[in-house]
Amino acid sequence: MTSARSSSRVFYGWRIVAVCFITHCLNVGTVFYAFGVFFRPLSAEFGWTRAATSWGFSLAAVLGAFYAILIGRLVDRHGPRPVQLFGVALLGIGFLVLAATESLAQFYLAMALPVALGSAALGPVSSNTAVARWLAGKSAQRARRSPLPMPDATSLWCRASRRAVTFVELSAHWPCLAK
Repeated sequence: MTSARSSSRVFYGWRIVAVCFITHCLNVGTVFYAFGVFFRPLSAEFGWTRAATSWGFSLAAVLGAFYAILIGRLVDRHGPRPVQLFGVALLGIGFLVLAATESLAQFYLAMALPVALGSAALGPVSSNTAVARWLAGKSAQRARRSPLPMPDATSLWCRASRRAVTFVELSAHWPCLAK
């Protein structure tokens, strides 16, 4: 009875792949692809130019790449799980700070520090390390199936986030989205 139950169980590494896929989709979708949904409302609400608003995104992207070096060292030292938990907490704090932003300097600081660092900690360095550790030494078939189909999933996330803004009527909470 025990052998029949264990043979029908799914390899635990596939659960790791699924969780990493979901966290990576949410991270890339909310930080990078969904930014376009909020671009015009941010510019209109605060009176920022398109160039000034774009700098916030650019700071998050460029500094996230530099933070990845630090994140790689942390993943090597402490493992991917605590680094990803740190990333989730920091990214959540970053979004809370963004929700309370009233100036361009606050916007830049929020995008450059908690959002960029949280996104880097939750991103591909920790996710790919977790997947690679679980699939290392396993069959070649498992290793072939491990790459995450990110471009398709994140483009779907962008479309879904735009529909969510409309469906949930976030404009009641954030008047800048009503325009």
